[in-house]
Amino acid sequence: VGQSDAHVPAAAIRPDDDPRRSLDGLAGLVESSGLRVERAWRQEFVHVVDPALWWSGPTSGVARIGQIYLAQTPQKAAAMASAYHRLSAAYLEPDEQLHLPAAALLVVARRPG
Repeated sequence: VGQSDAHVPAAAIRPDDDPRRSLDGLAGLVESSGLRVERAWRQEFVHVVDPALWWSGPTSGVARIGQIYLAQTPQKAAAMASAYHRLSAAYLEPDEQLHLPAAALLVVARRPG
């Protein structure tokens, strides 16, 4: 399913209102709350998850992808599910779990004084 084929509901958050998704953006957000950032880093890891559990988020309406999924006709929803299974197969390991490369942005901060 290409984006032009799917019904995409209006975004709940305008892109201009979405905080920057970078170390500097996260650190700036923390500092704007009055905390002093001592350390900020990107932690890479492999997220291991059951494929059915991972797909249950969108089918339950979780996050933006879930809202997009729920807005589809049954035929388009089925096409999205088919695309998920096709694309996620590249991350399926012999343990029948998805091994997804991931990263988290982390900050350690303190109140001044």
